[in-house]
Amino acid sequence: MIVAGVDGYPRGWLVLRCSFDRRGRMEIVALEGHGGFASVLALPVEVVVVDVPIGLVERPEQGPRRCDLEARRLLGSRGVSVFPAPSRAALTAGSYEQARAIGPMNVQTFGILRKVADVDRTVDAGMQARVREGHPEMSFREAGNGAAPLRSKTSVEGRVQRSRLLSKLGLDVDALLARRPAGAATDDVLDAAAMAWTAARVVYGKAWSIPTDPPCDAKGMRMGIWI
Repeated sequence: MIVAGVDGYPRGWLVLRCSFDRRGRMEIVALEGHGGFASVLALPVEVVVVDVPIGLVERPEQGPRRCDLEARRLLGSRGVSVFPAPSRAALTAGSYEQARAIGPMNVQTFGILRKVADVDRTVDAGMQARVREGHPEMSFREAGNGAAPLRSKTSVEGRVQRSRLLSKLGLDVDALLARRPAGAATDDVLDAAAMAWTAARVVYGKAWSIPTDPPCDAKGMRMGIWI
């Protein structure tokens, strides 16, 4: 069984393909960059979990997604890592000023706008059995059973914490980092690994979503984060 964990990085999409045994032990298949999300979906994998919003409100006045609000609450001090998902109306904005003219928009969300748009035009409701939204901080929290708060993923301590969690799942983190393509930072690689772990949980029926009854957007896309 091979799955893919996907994280956005400066050159497009960082994709970690992993195989898993029944005990959940991870083995690296490939770590590579892809320019567009359609290329990611063409890979021969059972499930793809990506760290980007899937399913959007049409207009800002419809308010934030429930899954984002619940994720922030569960993460506590790390809730700042859950960027507010943009509205679909904002996806065509060509500048930060244009995006803000449509509705509230912070710099972090604007920074992922192009990637959100790439997924939104590539994925439809019929693909959501195979393609799920995840969030690395939620996955790391689950992997650690919520035992210890995680430090910032860009800090040395935070990277060590996440590497230890992945090592306990059987992943050779040093070997993984040695494979990273140009432009991929350490935290990008660790995030992709967390998404691959969640993808395996989906296959084995162990994953759950927040909210547990995700609502659908105007395109019929379920708005839920899988863990």
